Amino acid sequence: MKETILKTFAEVFGDAEGAKAYFAPGRVNLIGEHTDYNGGHVFPCALTIGTYGVARKRNDNKLRFYSMNFEHLGVIESSLDDLVPSKEANWTNYPKGVIWAFGEKGMKVTSGMDLLLNGNIPNGSGLSSSASVEVLTGYILRDFFGFDVTNQDLALIKKRQQVKLNKGINEVVFDEVARQMRPESAFIFGDGVKILEQNYDYAGVNYMNMLSAFVGKEVKTVRTNPATGENIYEKAILLAADGMSPVLKFDYGIETNFPGRVLFDKVPLGLNSTPVLKARAETAEAGEKELRLAYLTSGFSWEANYVAKVNDEKTLELLGRVSLSNSSGSAYDNVSVNLIAGDVNTVGAVLQPRMFKRAMVNAMALGAAMDTMEAAPVISAPQNLNGYYIYKIPQPTSLKDGQIKQVSFVNAPAVKYKKRGVVDSTLSFGKNKSFYKDVHPNLIYNFTNNAEDGLGMPLPKGKISFYDYDKNGALQFVGENTIDNKAEGQRLTLNLGKFFDVYAEAKVDDIQKLSERKYKKNPADTCVTAETTNLYETIYRVTNKAQYPADIVLKQPMPADAKIVKESIKGEAGDGNEHVWRFTVAPGATQELKASIQNKLEQRDCGVITLVE
Repeated sequence: MKETILKTFAEVFGDAEGAKAYFAPGRVNLIGEHTDYNGGHVFPCALTIGTYGVARKRNDNKLRFYSMNFEHLGVIESSLDDLVPSKEANWTNYPKGVIWAFGEKGMKVTSGMDLLLNGNIPNGSGLSSSASVEVLTGYILRDFFGFDVTNQDLALIKKRQQVKLNKGINEVVFDEVARQMRPESAFIFGDGVKILEQNYDYAGVNYMNMLSAFVGKEVKTVRTNPATGENIYEKAILLAADGMSPVLKFDYGIETNFPGRVLFDKVPLGLNSTPVLKARAETAEAGEKELRLAYLTSGFSWEANYVAKVNDEKTLELLGRVSLSNSSGSAYDNVSVNLIAGDVNTVGAVLQPRMFKRAMVNAMALGAAMDTMEAAPVISAPQNLNGYYIYKIPQPTSLKDGQIKQVSFVNAPAVKYKKRGVVDSTLSFGKNKSFYKDVHPNLIYNFTNNAEDGLGMPLPKGKISFYDYDKNGALQFVGENTIDNKAEGQRLTLNLGKFFDVYAEAKVDDIQKLSERKYKKNPADTCVTAETTNLYETIYRVTNKAQYPADIVLKQPMPADAKIVKESIKGEAGDGNEHVWRFTVAPGATQELKASIQNKLEQRDCGVITLVE
C-alpha cells in the first residue's frame, strides 16, 4: 500500500520528494456505542483497516488535498487562512478542522501541506472512517511541527492519616480517594506498620447498583394514577434487576414492566458515594500511628501561559502564569502543590488524552467542590529534580473539582529582545532559472533566557501571547506562539506571523556555464554523466512600505557544492548549508542584494553513447 500511495502522490502533486507515509486505524466499539462522548464507559478495539496518507510540508500557506476514494473531486485547495467548514470543502473539512483545533490549543500550523488519503474503511459503516482521518491529520501535524501532544494527564496524590491500631492485624480505610485513581500505583506505608493487603472499592451509588443490592429483598414502590394524579404506594419483592426494568413480585402477581418507581430506605453496605481504599495493616505495637498514602490519578493537569508586552524597541515585559486544572472528580482543600516540568515517562494507555503537562499534588486533607477560577500566590524559584524542574506553590491552597487555578511564576519587567523579518528564500540552482515574488517575511522575536538579558530561570513549555502599543498608545494583540521547555541560557525564537507591509522577491537573473566534462563510472556503464559547473547571477529585493525601519534576515539554502563568489552585502554561513544576509530596509524603500553563486551539477544520460573524457 505504501508504494501505491507514494506513486499516486507523485502523479497528483508532481513528485514525492520530502513526502512521508502514515496510517491511522479504524475502530469498533465492542460495547458502549455512543456512550464515550456522554461521559460513559466504552470498550473500543482498533481495526487492521483504516486510512493511509502521504503528506509533505509546503513553504507557503496553501493546503492541497486529494482522496483516492473521491477521485472525481480532484485536488481540493484551501489555505491556513481559510479553515472555516463549508459544503464545497467536502471531506477536507475533517483535516481542516484538526488544523483549526490545534491552533485553538496554541499550536499554530505555520506552513501548508500537500495531503493524499486512501482509506479502506466503508463510509458510513460506524467504523470511524472520519475519526481515522482526524487522527491521521493530528499525527502528521505533531510529526511536522513538533507539537507537544501527549496522552499524559497525571498527578501524584499524597495523603497523611492518623489511625489508632491494635497489636496484630487491623483494617484501615482511606476514604474519598480520587475517582480516577490508578489502583495499581497505590502504596501505603508507616513506621512499624506492614501492609498485607489493599483493596480499591468504588461501587457507586446509582440506580442500577441500588437495584442489584436489593435483589431478593422487600422494597417500596410508587406509581401515579393517571386519572386522579394520586400516588399509590405498595410493597414488593425485587426478584431481578434486568437492565433498567426491575422484576417485582406484588401480592397480585409479578410485574416485568412496572410503570412506576422503586423507593429505597437506605444505601446498602458496599456502595459508596466516593471511592475508598481499604488495607489490612499489621503492627507489633498498639497505639496511634501516622500512615501515608501515595497514588497516581488522572484528572489533574497544568499548562504554562506567558504574556509579552513590548516596552520599547529594546525591551519587553514578560509575565508567566500556570493554569492548574482539576477534573479528577474529587476536591482538595488546604493542599501543598508542586508542579513538575519535563517529559515524564509512563507505561500503559490508561490515561485520558489531554494536551497538558503533568501535575504533582501533595494532599493533606479533602474538601467540597465548586466550579470557579481562582488566583493563587506566586510560585517560588524552581528546583531541579533529576532532570526535571519542580515549581512549588509556597503556601497551601485549594483545588476544587472543576476548578482552574492560575498562579504567577514569571515577572520579568525588562527583557532584552530583537525583532526581525526573516525571509526563507526558495531560489534553486539547477538547470533552469527560478524566482519568487510577494513573499512576506516571518515576524520573528528573539530573546535569550539569561540574567544579563532580564530573565534567567527554567521556563516550562507553553503558549506565549504578544502585545504592542499602537501610535495612539493603545495596547494591541500582535500574535502568539508556543515555546518548548527552555533551560537557563537557551535562546527563544518566536514566529508571530507575517510582516504586512514588507515583502520580498528574488530571481536567478542569469546562468553561465563555466565548465563541463562527461565521463563513465566504469567501462561497462553505457550511461554518461555530465558534470557542469554553473555561475548563477541572483537578485534579491525587499520592499518596506511601513513607516518604520525593518530589520531583515535573508536565508538562502545552498547546495552542498555551492559557494558565494561575489555579494553586494556581506553575508555569513548560517545553520546547515544556509547563507544568511542581515540588513535594514528604511521606511518606504527597497533594498536590493546581488549575489553570484557557483554550483556544480551532475546529470546522467542513458539514451545514447557519447564521447567521454
